[in-house]
Amino acid sequence: MFLLKLVRGAERATGVQALAQVHSRHKRFVIGRDPKCEWPIPDRELALSARHCEVVLVNGQQVLRDLSTNGTFVNGSRKRLAGDHVLRHGDRIGLGSYLIEVTHVSDTDEAPQATVARTRMPPRGGDPAAMVGPDWQHAEGRSATPSLEMNSGFTRISKPWLDTSTEAQSSVFATVPNVRPSGFDDTGTSEVASLSDPAGDLLRSLAAGLGVGPEALGSGPPGDTVHHVGRLLRVAMFALHHQLALQSRQMRELGSRAAAALAASPAARLRLAPGPQEAVGALLASGHDGEAMLVRAHAELGQHTQRILAAFETTCQRLAEQLDPATLEQLAQGKEDPARVWLTYGALWTSMGMGEAKSWPANFVDAAFTHLATAYDETPPAGGPATSG
Repeated sequence: MFLLKLVRGAERATGVQALAQVHSRHKRFVIGRDPKCEWPIPDRELALSARHCEVVLVNGQQVLRDLSTNGTFVNGSRKRLAGDHVLRHGDRIGLGSYLIEVTHVSDTDEAPQATVARTRMPPRGGDPAAMVGPDWQHAEGRSATPSLEMNSGFTRISKPWLDTSTEAQSSVFATVPNVRPSGFDDTGTSEVASLSDPAGDLLRSLAAGLGVGPEALGSGPPGDTVHHVGRLLRVAMFALHHQLALQSRQMRELGSRAAAALAASPAARLRLAPGPQEAVGALLASGHDGEAMLVRAHAELGQHTQRILAAFETTCQRLAEQLDPATLEQLAQGKEDPARVWLTYGALWTSMGMGEAKSWPANFVDAAFTHLATAYDETPPAGGPATSG
């Protein structure tokens, strides 16, 4: 029998059962967000798939298989699980921000009845936000300790990431083009059915604003129809607010100087709202500016993705240049003594901002994030200048 213990991330899944048992006679044991899973984890950050991974019985052995979109990672590997992994005592399984520790118990210690972890799922009721837990907007921030200050103008991060930011001297998104997403129809026109009563006028106006014909709203009572559309828009606003908050957190955790500039963005009222309800309120209170707020938020999220990809490419190039054998060869010229060559290599390592107290992989990650934050700020948003230091 294997015991699966959730050792990290339980605070992100309200009511989750922290310990699960996989008995030797279990043919399939599924882990994921779906309440029907043998071990349901109600992940309010939606990083887990509904059926994220499974433990299956193959030739008398329990093996782990990945079923997810985001990947299942075993024993600290940075590569997602690609095939079957035979479970062993001491394995550590990473699912998004969750970490599971595996303990093997002899068959003689098994309970007479096979048991399945039953997580108390948050009540869904009629609230879309309840799908991710009643207290998702009050999730505790991750604590961290800042590493040594570098000359690059920002604080290096140490795992878990430091949630901080520095002042920016100019707005990163000051030159975001005021364009609509592709496929956006702002005409608000459609063929409207002949409706003469006030309720019909309301549905016709609602359909026109959505850019669809009134037949798309169905034939139910007008009040129910309006309520349903409002709930759909609320869920859409929840998703947008979540993405904006995630973008802000990523920039702060990188140590980017651009994080503080987000407060000056036209979309700041949506981004800084403490929850989706407040974001909806801010959108409605903005009047005719609400449409521009949504368009700007869409543009900022798109630019963030592009800057991350560009910064990653630059980071790889700079790390490769620093660790290029030719670089070491140039530094080691005239130093035939292997010990002196090794000291030269150590000096090169230290110049990258790496100390001696951490392991090679941990130091390499620190150096990568150092470059990533710098490269992110050097990458200008589409149509705008890079962030000044």
